[in-house]
Amino acid sequence: EWDWQILPSDTSDCAQFIFLQCPTIPRHGAFRERFINLVYPWGLSGYAEQQGSLIQCLLPKLNSFEFGEFPEEEQFDILEDDLPVLLGRIHHDQANPCAILTNHCNHFVLCYAHGDGFDVEWRENRSLTDFADYDQWRAGYGKPADAARRTRVIRECRMIDSEWRAVRIQEFPHERLRYSDVLRIFQAFLRGEPRPAQYHWRGIRQELEQAKQHRRKATSHD
Repeated sequence: EWDWQILPSDTSDCAQFIFLQCPTIPRHGAFRERFINLVYPWGLSGYAEQQGSLIQCLLPKLNSFEFGEFPEEEQFDILEDDLPVLLGRIHHDQANPCAILTNHCNHFVLCYAHGDGFDVEWRENRSLTDFADYDQWRAGYGKPADAARRTRVIRECRMIDSEWRAVRIQEFPHERLRYSDVLRIFQAFLRGEPRPAQYHWRGIRQELEQAKQHRRKATSHD
């Protein structure tokens, strides 16, 4: 069911286009993971002729902006001026009120809406194929001395094993941000800048890995 056709370019070591016919790649699941392990190392973007849009399971040419609400919606190669409108569409009353902005290196920023503000996370993947090799941080206004005494645990959706899953996330009061802060962080990411230094960034990779392990154990028992 797979057919590859290569249209060469003027230089012998490059291809101008690669045409691929294959089964439809689902948005989530093990088949998608196998496919991206094949194509991500090449840094490829692609266009689906039948759908008339970029292929969602490939790397974006510049970036992609995805809403977590269902049915999922994804927009590609947005500009900085698009961010206020897109972020303004996220509301805490939605089923999964979050948005993810991903760049061509597969790094992303994520925001999650609550009734009293937003949570913002920033992730950097060290590998395009090893999704266990990453760092992820949660933004806050600073680290109060009594933060440890005022922590709480909330439930938010995260992408676990290529599917949206509700997980328990530790949260500190100073990590509930305003819309203006969300916009500032997303703009910095879109411009290719490092994490804004005016915020405190708490590493949460260990929490996320524990959530994955808990989810896998629960699935195996089922």
